[in-house]
Amino acid sequence: MIGISADAWHRACATMGPEQAATTVADILQRGPDIQSPGGYLRALTRRAEAPAFSPGPMVMALLRAA
Repeated sequence: MIGISADAWHRACATMGPEQAATTVADILQRGPDIQSPGGYLRALTRRAEAPAFSPGPMVMALLRAA
């Protein structure tokens, strides 16, 4: 619906866990027009999570500060 394929979602869930993947997608939704390719962005974050160089915590905190 927002341009995230089932494959990207399943890979994110397998890599990050379903809770962190859902938190990441919620953040992508909140940032809306700032992200031109939500599916590509999720894939990039999933690759970073494989490193492990990604946690959704800082993304959530940035949204809270912006609000």
